[in-house]
Amino acid sequence: QTGGINFYVQLQIFAGGDDEDETTHFHVTVTDISDRKRAEDELRKSHEFLEQRVEERTRALSESETKYRKLVQNANSIIYHRDHQGHLTFFNEYAQSFFGYNEAEILGKHVVGTIVPEKDSSGRALAVLIENISRYPDQYASNINENMRRNGERVWISWTNTAIRDEHGDVVGVLCVGNDITALKEAREALTISEARYRMLADNVHDVIWTADLDLHFTYVSPSFERLLGYSSKEIRVPLIDEILTPESSTTALELAEKFKKVIQHTDDKKRFADPKTIVLSLIRKDGTLIWTETMVTFIDGNEKNADMILGVTRDITQRKQAEEEQWESEHRYHLLFDSSPAGIFTYDSQLVVIDHNERFQSVIHSTRDTLIGLDLNTLNDQSIISTLSEPLEGRNGIFEGCYRDTTNETEIWITLKTAPLFDIDGTVTGGAGIVEDITDRVLAHRALEQGKVELELESRHLAEANTALKVLLNHIEKERRQIEEDVLSNIRELIVPFIEKIKVSPSKRETADYIQVLETNLNTITSPFLRRMTLAHYKLTPKELQVANLIKEGKATKEIADLLNVSMRSVEFHRDKIRKKLGLKHKKENLQSYLSSF
Repeated sequence: QTGGINFYVQLQIFAGGDDEDETTHFHVTVTDISDRKRAEDELRKSHEFLEQRVEERTRALSESETKYRKLVQNANSIIYHRDHQGHLTFFNEYAQSFFGYNEAEILGKHVVGTIVPEKDSSGRALAVLIENISRYPDQYASNINENMRRNGERVWISWTNTAIRDEHGDVVGVLCVGNDITALKEAREALTISEARYRMLADNVHDVIWTADLDLHFTYVSPSFERLLGYSSKEIRVPLIDEILTPESSTTALELAEKFKKVIQHTDDKKRFADPKTIVLSLIRKDGTLIWTETMVTFIDGNEKNADMILGVTRDITQRKQAEEEQWESEHRYHLLFDSSPAGIFTYDSQLVVIDHNERFQSVIHSTRDTLIGLDLNTLNDQSIISTLSEPLEGRNGIFEGCYRDTTNETEIWITLKTAPLFDIDGTVTGGAGIVEDITDRVLAHRALEQGKVELELESRHLAEANTALKVLLNHIEKERRQIEEDVLSNIRELIVPFIEKIKVSPSKRETADYIQVLETNLNTITSPFLRRMTLAHYKLTPKELQVANLIKEGKATKEIADLLNVSMRSVEFHRDKIRKKLGLKHKKENLQSYLSSF
């Protein structure tokens, strides 16, 4: 015993001396056999256990070796024996079942190459291990190594090795008892990997992972804490709640902590608070800047080793908060414009079903919100606008202007409809938006204006035509006036002036009286329609023929005409013939005087 610890040694004493018959000294070799002794104790205990089990069974049956072997065979542990060279001499049934060999296949085979691979997964030579166990079994009373099943599957076994010695103390074999710990080893390796993974995640995640007691004193924070708030790992150890929390956030956090404290005595409440709680807190960074965070907090129920604590995951949402505020402002402006727009605005999905609209849209198409929301536009009675509504679904803008008969009361209105596509964040068309205006009054006013223009144009055209006709009439009147003047002058020259000249040279009063009478008659007829018509209709009558025609109309005979004109009767007959010919009475029996009187 040394220092209160028991250990075992083996002493080998050899006598020696100068004389063969006399011993003068001793050689003592001291070997620490504590491991072997413990192994022997373990083996002894195992033997005692086995013997006890055998005794229990042999009380009712027998104390035969057969029952002992049956007990060993049925043990749920691998039990085998090998000689000092490593060849298997015993293999219990559990070992056969576990490794996949029967006795005939395994007995006499070397353990290396059958149940022990030549090298383990790490490359270690296991043949050397088996040899060392055979040579120094006391040093390998227990060990764990990789083994191999018949199908090549690798397993991990925890072995207890006991040396079997002959009467001289030499190792002649090793009894090995093993238990499969593959699942346990894999679980430990998985746990190690999991711990490493979670530590890596905790150390590298952008969010801050932390734990705190119920007084909000940090017990752990991940490295990202410094990136978020600017405090180093040393500074984190100091309570920072008052420094990093704004007054509003401090109140929120303390209230939550108080709730945790109040429920720790109640199992049901603990279960209820085990669900994560999400709170939004404003925090103050070390440099004084304000940030917004979202923290998911979970209450962790303690045990004998660990106290109750709070687990939190904190994420910086400052940009999101700003984006939300900007989005709110944008949506506020949008709704302000949407609701206050003088035009009707509506949106619809890819199936042409109305999603939303403003109040003006209702008044434009004379309908209600209950009727319009969810309305399938494909079912409209008036299909004239369907193509315009469908254009945005192909990624194009649409436009329609014309007459539309609304769905509810078949009122005919004139509208302008403009549509545009709506996209999601990926650029996929999700529907469309439309802006509609009632232009009925404008169209009617335009029609009235156009009608007024047409009427004004027609009136202007009529006035122009009347003006043209008046100008023609005035021109005609002017021409007729000039013609009358010319005719009057011509008649005076032909019918008046000659007789005045005759009066001047007439020798007798009787002739003068006759000439005066002719003058009087001619003066009465100068302005009569006869002479003017004769002049206008028969422009080719000579002055003499005109004088003769006028006297014939007055009923003068040929002789009287000859005397008045101071020409021969033959000359008068010649003129009468010319007049009839020019008047188209040649070879006709119609009386010339009567014909001339008809003018």
